[in-house]
Amino acid sequence: MTPEIAPPLGLLAELTHRCPLACAYCSNPLELLGREAELDTETWARVFREAAAMGVLQLHLSGGEPASRADLVDLVRAAAQAGLYTNLITSGLGLGPSRLAALVEAGLDHLQLSIQDVDEAEADVSAGLRGSHRKKRRIAA
Repeated sequence: MTPEIAPPLGLLAELTHRCPLACAYCSNPLELLGREAELDTETWARVFREAAAMGVLQLHLSGGEPASRADLVDLVRAAAQAGLYTNLITSGLGLGPSRLAALVEAGLDHLQLSIQDVDEAEADVSAGLRGSHRKKRRIAA
């Protein structure tokens, strides 16, 4: 008999490759996909419903920088409606007080804030904002 495989407990959803930073440790591929290649809101909502139906309990929203998605509040709401415990993994760029409040109201359960370094100058180097490898990208929320 084939043993039954337990469903996954978590789903890591990389919502976008867009990010205003260029952190040295980022696992995004070198050839980043543009906004036009991203899944739309309804497709992600369907993925979240299907994951929950499979038994997934936790959803980790990541990227790139997930806050660069204009529909982030809608995505969190869709995840909450699917019954998923939702964790947002972010640098915090693009998240002001009103947007954070909207995310909480939509059902965000947890926020994982990436801090590159406690020293601003070192954090800028880690994020690719200073030095010879400087890259600047614009966040478009």
